[in-house]
Amino acid sequence: MRGLVIGAVLILALSLCLGGCSTKSPEELFNLAQQAENEGDFQKAVDFYTMLLKKYPHNEHNYKAQFMIGFIYSEEVKDYEKAKVAMQKVIDNYPDCDLADDALWMLEHMGESLEHMQFTGEEKGGS
Repeated sequence: MRGLVIGAVLILALSLCLGGCSTKSPEELFNLAQQAENEGDFQKAVDFYTMLLKKYPHNEHNYKAQFMIGFIYSEEVKDYEKAKVAMQKVIDNYPDCDLADDALWMLEHMGESLEHMQFTGEEKGGS
């Protein structure tokens, strides 16, 4: 019985998403992803960003969605393997975007604690 209920819920969720999400603009999908992220539903946020990338592969702002997927996996989910794949896609697919340098930095420092990093202009030992 429990499996039947779970199956029904999954079918309902899928049908709602297919019906409702199929008509969403790139901006609406991005906003839904940000809203899910703000609510702490990181998998839902990744799903919306991914949907944006698949549904609108030539959208001029896709690099932001791709970066956010990597950022969520790295900083919120702590799945560094998925994060690395996502950040590498930013570098490979959008090398001239304004987040390519940030993606490279994330790749180089993923998983490190900010407390132990030395930033430009700081002296060793810090103050």
